[in-house]
Amino acid sequence: MAIRKPLWLIKLTSYEFWPYYVFYFPFLFYWIYLSLKARDFGFLFRVNPNMKFGGAIGSDKAGSLRDIDSRYLPKTILIGKDSSFTDVISMVARKGVSYPLIAKPNNGERGKGVEKIANEEELRDYFMSHVGELLIQEFIDSKHELGVLYYKHPHTGEGHITSIVQKGFLKVTGNGKKTLRQLILNNTRSRLRKNYLFHKFSRVLDDVVPKDEVLFLEPVGNHCRGTEFINGQNLINAQLISVFDEISQSIHGFDYGRFDIKVEDIDAMYKGEGIKIMEINGVNAEPAHIYDRSYTLLGAYKVIKKHFDIMYFIAMSRQNESHIEWPTFSEFMTGYREHTRPSA
Repeated sequence: MAIRKPLWLIKLTSYEFWPYYVFYFPFLFYWIYLSLKARDFGFLFRVNPNMKFGGAIGSDKAGSLRDIDSRYLPKTILIGKDSSFTDVISMVARKGVSYPLIAKPNNGERGKGVEKIANEEELRDYFMSHVGELLIQEFIDSKHELGVLYYKHPHTGEGHITSIVQKGFLKVTGNGKKTLRQLILNNTRSRLRKNYLFHKFSRVLDDVVPKDEVLFLEPVGNHCRGTEFINGQNLINAQLISVFDEISQSIHGFDYGRFDIKVEDIDAMYKGEGIKIMEINGVNAEPAHIYDRSYTLLGAYKVIKKHFDIMYFIAMSRQNESHIEWPTFSEFMTGYREHTRPSA
């Protein structure tokens, strides 16, 4: 029997499992350097002027999708913070969104609060346990989920794709002998989330999973939810850049961000077909292919530095746009406190 590494050792030696603030700590000093160079600690907020703080925190997910051609979007419903559950059910029926569906905070980040909802009872429980605006989206059961990081050159308008990550959802495969509990404990990624998964699958934990049956443990494609991030840089080509040039053209004030998309067929994607954009992230978007196991920490940091430099270049190119009232760093800190400690 293979000896499993202790979780503390996995977390210590694999940077993909480090807390966000630990992984990015060295870039605190690079951000300070760029801020002094720009003479503005809020220089990042000049990127994506139509996103709150450039998309750093509290971005309006529904608003970011509003300008996109509807053929690229799943059915999406914005639930106001003063809505009743009766209103929610009425809007879901009117929009024709069937179960299962996806529910998430309209202003959340990094997969927090995103859940796959199986029925009306689960939707009621979710609604009652969340404060603030919510998004309801149809569940798109496509073969591929990708994160495509795209930006426009501020002078030429030329589009660039700098990162593509492919998402491998957290799953286990049965062998007809082991229980679900054993399979979870035998998988590094699921073991890191065992408390959550043991609670989620409490009714069937000790059932033997049939041979070759694939059980998806987590339908949400976020790294913090156990998803494996796979380097998809080989998918970048001129055709795909052209597709995202067209998509982004309609998004007013968009400079830089990651499109989280689902596609059924990669070849069709290059023709702009079968693409569903689940959300867009702004300056907080990571070049997430760096979490592929083939990357070293130094290699990952080189990629992140490159993207800080891109955002700095875009921000400085916008600094003379006097008709825009740029948010200050002080305003950001106030917004951050409100975002992390929302009132009931």
